[in-house]
Amino acid sequence: MDIALYWQWFDHFTDQFLYHDSEKDYPFVLKKIHTRGVCDVILLICEELDVSPDVRYLAQLIALFHDLGRFEQYARYGTFRDKDSVNHAIQSIRDLAYHRVLKELSLKQRRIICNAIRYHNVACIPQKKDDETLFYMRLIRDADKLDIWRIFIEYFNNRGTQKNPVIELDVPDHPEMSASILRALLDGKIALISELKTLNDIKLIQLGWIYDLNFRFSFEYVKKNSIIENLMKDLPKSIDIQHIIQKLMDYRDMSLEKKDVINRMDAVY
Repeated sequence: MDIALYWQWFDHFTDQFLYHDSEKDYPFVLKKIHTRGVCDVILLICEELDVSPDVRYLAQLIALFHDLGRFEQYARYGTFRDKDSVNHAIQSIRDLAYHRVLKELSLKQRRIICNAIRYHNVACIPQKKDDETLFYMRLIRDADKLDIWRIFIEYFNNRGTQKNPVIELDVPDHPEMSASILRALLDGKIALISELKTLNDIKLIQLGWIYDLNFRFSFEYVKKNSIIENLMKDLPKSIDIQHIIQKLMDYRDMSLEKKDVINRMDAVY
């Protein structure tokens, strides 16, 4: 099926959640914009990897449907926090299955898409998967992070005039930072979103995502767009924060120098 037909289905499905009221529609419009952003990024990564048309096609479908469950999630629970509602990745797969969206695809293609969506939001992907499936998992995880960074940085740069609890996940804007999140980043690990308590924690968690990147394109994006610098600029200037920033920058630069960072399709599977 032509990718345009899947886009038509996506728009038809998601438009049913709109109230045609700018304030009420904001969460849904935000997710539609994010979906398009992730689709754009995943194509850029595919272009750098010089993948085949079939790989590009499957990657686009994964990006298009990776957050499908967000719409039902927000409509039912009024939040994007999975722990307070439903796992949006699992909800995405349920929606795809209920509406038989992927019926034209092969069993192998459906399996890859569902695995990539299912694990795009977990702390660590399962390693007991075949190399091809792991590739698509890593692809959507990187593309998702890159577009979320874009959205959050644009938001924080203009937050003085447009505070929004949807983006801030309804957490308070307090100067405190969770000790467990700080510890994880100091140890060179990604922090768990379940530990999230304040707005500063959101920024720290997103900084920690750098430890979970897979492709050279992604590290280049981090450097080119000053992701570390933008996310840390409003954080408290503590010794721990300075150590974390230095560790992240060192990790970013080291990863760009490593030969085994994925930058060609033939290095994947």
